[in-house]
Amino acid sequence: MKKKLFLWLSLCLFYNASVFAQQSISISGPSTVEVGVPQNYTFTFNPVYPSNNGVQADMYIITQWIVTTDSNGGSNGTIPGYIGSTANQENYYSDPTYEGSNPKTVSIQWGNGSSSSSDNVTVKISGIYRKASTGENIGYFTFQPQAVKQVTVQRIENPVIQGPSAIASCSQTNQTYTIANGSNSDIRLWSVTGATIIGSATGNSVLVQPNLMGNFNISCTVKRSGANPNYSKSSTKTVTRLPFTSAATITGASTFCTSSSYTLNGLLPNQTVTWSLSGLNGVLSSTTGTSTTVTGVGNRNGDINLIATITNACGETFTIVKNLTIGVNGLFAVLTTPSGYPYSYPYTNAPEGCADAFYVFKTSSENTNLYNSTKKMQFTCNGITVTKLPVANYQFHLYASDFNIPQGNSFVVTAKVVNSCGVAVNQQTFTLYRPTLCQCGIGSGCLQLPRMANPGSDINVSIKNFKVYPIPSDSYLNIELVSDSISSNVELSIYNMIGQVVKKLKVTDKSTTIDVSNYDKGVYFIKINNNGVLESHQFIVK
Repeated sequence: MKKKLFLWLSLCLFYNASVFAQQSISISGPSTVEVGVPQNYTFTFNPVYPSNNGVQADMYIITQWIVTTDSNGGSNGTIPGYIGSTANQENYYSDPTYEGSNPKTVSIQWGNGSSSSSDNVTVKISGIYRKASTGENIGYFTFQPQAVKQVTVQRIENPVIQGPSAIASCSQTNQTYTIANGSNSDIRLWSVTGATIIGSATGNSVLVQPNLMGNFNISCTVKRSGANPNYSKSSTKTVTRLPFTSAATITGASTFCTSSSYTLNGLLPNQTVTWSLSGLNGVLSSTTGTSTTVTGVGNRNGDINLIATITNACGETFTIVKNLTIGVNGLFAVLTTPSGYPYSYPYTNAPEGCADAFYVFKTSSENTNLYNSTKKMQFTCNGITVTKLPVANYQFHLYASDFNIPQGNSFVVTAKVVNSCGVAVNQQTFTLYRPTLCQCGIGSGCLQLPRMANPGSDINVSIKNFKVYPIPSDSYLNIELVSDSISSNVELSIYNMIGQVVKKLKVTDKSTTIDVSNYDKGVYFIKINNNGVLESHQFIVK
């Protein structure tokens, strides 16, 4: 019995499945819709009646319709989407009314809460098959069959406004702006603030005249003529005003002694200029116009800024500054002598010139970039004034003989720095000395050795324990012991003309050779310390 019942149920299920597979639901309604515009969709059930135990169904009752969309906007956005009624702002509609009608018509509206341009309308039903004459239930259909209709939703995008993002200062040149992505919209509504629309404000492009000053905003709202009137999207573009600049230049000398004229070149129409100075050591011949003259006040020297303030047609200003030097680099640095050489002692560039006392003065190295060959130095002594120009490394060379100073005398020299405008801007006083020939080691009967810069003291020794040769030399110098008075601790130092140690060594043999081929030409001094006994020699590298 159980086997027969199972076989009968299986046959019934096979029969019903084959019947249901032949049933269908058709959907009629638009395939393209506008946002905010309701559309009616009609769903028609097309049954195929089954039979059961020889009883053929000849009617049906629909117990529930279910209609859904993928995304019709729902309650999001300013325009809601709904199915069935405006109150049902969802993507799901259910009609569980017993003995529901067939066909079924449902109103659907797509809202602007979604950005999807493609949607699906899906419908399915459930119900009962019956024999009309007896009211007997022959079978059931539960949410079968199911139908889907694809729908295109005409949506618009936020408009992309193309056109200049910045304009020149004071410019009122008309600017054109265009919608770049307006293919799905056909209504444009343009508006501006801080500018004026020239001509139509409803086309795909618009012509805008900026105000004289300031930034401005341009906005566009786009719509579809077939959609809900409230369905729109808007964008705003801010156009900035570039800062006022000028390519004008000030021409004229950067340095002058008394006065100099200057001109502003490149001033545009509708622009004016006002001149001013940043310092107090100059005056202007005129504060307006494209040219002016700057005149120094008294003997003031130093830097000053000439300022040209340009004003355009809308009152904006731009400043150009030119740095000027009145008196031509007013101050020299304090004079010094090479390191290790005191002011009060001379050095020489040849033995026979020692008594002429050759001196070197130099400006501070950190300021040498300010000087050139037009800068001079005036040395005054003994009623005599001599003018010197700088040589290598901005040195000034002075000789005692310039002032007829007798040998063996001290003398006071006043040094004035004079710029190219002839203005003495710095003054220093030095006490110098002109040695005697004997102090230079020149002449017979002189027991006094040459006075050296760094070695520091006179050495009064008449007996020489060492011989130095050849003099002059250009390659090697020999130092040879000429007596037996040598200890095991002999130190030898070689000094240049300014007292700097150029070589120092210990002497252990009776003869020592020193390579001087790399020495600069000039006079050198040798100091030998033989166990406390000092001895001095002088040699020349040629």
